[in-house]
Amino acid sequence: MPKRKMAESSLENLKKGKPFSSDNEEMARKAQEKSVASRKQRKMLKDELMLILESEDIQNRISLALVDKALAGDVRAFEVIRDTIGEKPKDVVENIAPPIINIEGIKI
Repeated sequence: MPKRKMAESSLENLKKGKPFSSDNEEMARKAQEKSVASRKQRKMLKDELMLILESEDIQNRISLALVDKALAGDVRAFEVIRDTIGEKPKDVVENIAPPIINIEGIKI
């Protein structure tokens, strides 16, 4: 079977592309600035929430609200409580395939 030759247009596509234009560099710089600002905002929100949650009164109120929801029938609230106190059931995968036994001299 003869080897196929690559089309000229394909060879052109494989050549090194044009370097970044100033427009591309500007777009990349703006995207980077936006990314940095977004990360700073998320970190600030996390820090503020951690400060609020350090208050014992806030933790108690959240816990009581969660218990109230579970008592009202919210299954997800019950699961959160159960998992938090360490009573989460383990996920067990049962192998129902019979074991393979090899006996010398017998071919299966």
